[in-house]
Amino acid sequence: MEYCGGGDLGSVIKDLKRTGEFAKEEFVWRILSQLVTALYRCHYGIDAPEPGSDLHRQKDPRTALKGKSQSVMILHRDLKPENSGFCS
Repeated sequence: MEYCGGGDLGSVIKDLKRTGEFAKEEFVWRILSQLVTALYRCHYGIDAPEPGSDLHRQKDPRTALKGKSQSVMILHRDLKPENSGFCS
């Protein structure tokens, strides 16, 4: 885990609503990619492949978990913007 000085995503959303602004597309894509990458890591226990890599030649990510303890898996049932740090 790392310190995210930008606050949580919930605060960012509330500030945008308060000011009547929309999030910039670049910001939305960055947050979405961070969330998807984090979920991949939690789900498979390994880092996601680099964007643009040939996924057909990648090993099945489920094979990385075989033989490992189930403690590798992370289950987070409280996913919400307030629990997502925003690093500027």
